[in-house]
Parts: sequence; structure tokens; C-alpha cells
Amino acid sequence: LSLLVAQVLWPVPSFVRLDAHRSGRRGRSAQRSGMAGLADGSPIFSEEAWSDDMPSELKVQDLEEGQELSGIVVRVVEELGCFVDVGADKQGLVHATQVARGYTPILSEVVQPGQMVQVWVKTVSPEGRLDLTMVDESQDENMAPFKEVDKDLWLDAQISGLHNGGAFAMVQGPNGEGPVEAHIPISQIQDGFLEHPADVLEPGQSVRVRVVKVEGARLSVSMRKLSARLRAEDQDVSSLL
Repeated sequence: LSLLVAQVLWPVPSFVRLDAHRSGRRGRSAQRSGMAGLADGSPIFSEEAWSDDMPSELKVQDLEEGQELSGIVVRVVEELGCFVDVGADKQGLVHATQVARGYTPILSEVVQPGQMVQVWVKTVSPEGRLDLTMVDESQDENMAPFKEVDKDLWLDAQISGLHNGGAFAMVQGPNGEGPVEAHIPISQIQDGFLEHPADVLEPGQSVRVRVVKVEGARLSVSMRKLSARLRAEDQDVSSLL
């Protein structure tokens, strides 16, 4: 009875009740959260990616593809991506492949909860799922000089960063364009096994690289010579068919 009287005289603040409700809902959501890939191969999403727990005047459905937004990283899930609050009624997911141009084996080395980030809207599904990217696709035009470069042409580059899966480098174009950031997978740093890029590279070091692949705003390069097998694969055999 005394507890009932206390609740009448001193009611629990509404924000406390709301927080408790959200906490319980998040707990249930986490238990139900599915990590299975979608049949069409689109990025994996958690239920939190389109939850409506947070009321907002900005609706996900009002966002446009390519729109730039500022957001706060809410949660990081290794090998999946990070959930970002952009002030809309639902959180968005930056897939692991969209956190940076290069391969990012450990997301927590790049993004952490509470970090402010710039993101761009990739897609908004009919169900209201928000797919974001941290890669500025408008920089695709900077990759034009590298798309037609011969795979055995060496380019000047400078190491800009290292991580467990490789290195990042600022690469000059064949005619002095750039520089643009590229990724060097650890398997492309040298012939043979390499435990960590820091064993042979350091930031600021000048290196020579060749283009392996240009995909959107991502440039992948190698420090290894082009093998005879790859040269054969690159030959035009259409006349023999």
C-alpha cells in the first residue's frame, strides 16, 4: 500500500518509463534479430535497422539516393557493418564493404560507437530499410585515369596507413593525376607469406604499385610483379574462338 501511495504522490517520470520500455524492446529485438542473408544478395540487416523506437520528423522514406547526411555510429557488428543514427525515424546500416574504399577486416579499427561520420544514402527499400555508405561515390570520376591502365604499368605511391589485412596508399595516376587512395591487400605486398604489413612497410614510405582492379570508388593495387599466368589470362583470345 505504501508503494502504491508513493507512486501516486511521486509518479515515475515519463522518460524513465519510456527508457525501460525501449530497453525491454531492444532485448526482445536482439533475441529475434536475424543474421541470415536476403535471397537477392542484398546486405544483411538487423531488426534495429528499421525499428521505429525513436520518433522523428525525418522519415527514412523521405531520403533520396545519394543524399549526404551526418550521423552517429550506434553499434558496430564485425563482418556485418555499423548501424548509424542519422536523425531519421529508423537507423541505417553501413555494410562492412561500404565503411571504406579498401578492405576493412576489423571494423572497430575504423569506426566506434559514438563516432560522428559522414554517410550517403545508397538505397531505401520499400520496407523502409536504410542502406548507407561511408564511401563518397562522387569521387568515382577520380578513378577514370586508372580504369584503362595496363596491369603491368608501375605507378608511384606513398603508404598512408596499415592494418592487419593490408595497406592503404596514395597513388599517382599515369599522367600525374591524383593522388587517390588505394588498397594493397596483404597478399599483394610481396611474394610469399607476410605476417603483418608493418613488417615491411611504414606510413610515408614510397613504393611502386600496379593497378589490379577499379570498382566504383575503390582502387585495388599490387606491389607484386604480374605473373606469367596472369599475363596469359589477359591475352585477347577472341580471334581463336
